Amino acid sequence: MPFNLKCIFMMIETEDPDFVASWQKVEEALKRLDENQVERLFSMKHASLADFHQALTKELELKAAALESAVVSLKYESKAIMQEILKKQVRNKETS
Repeated sequence: MPFNLKCIFMMIETEDPDFVASWQKVEEALKRLDENQVERLFSMKHASLADFHQALTKELELKAAALESAVVSLKYESKAIMQEILKKQVRNKETS
């Protein structure tokens, strides 16, 4: 990632446990995004912390949709491969 999350957190001087817990959740969410998503998120100007959280949520939803699509595609490919393997096994049994 092009930035250091720990450095950003250390620049914020607070001992508020709620803020610390909230920041830790944000940090974990940012780790789940790819580099382009993080850059897009931090290139935007956010009017408030709530706007930032909303943008972060949108990026996580985009990531989730991409992952779901990849899983569906992989399942389809896996099923096709398994069917091909079964066909070969049947042909091998028939010829032996």
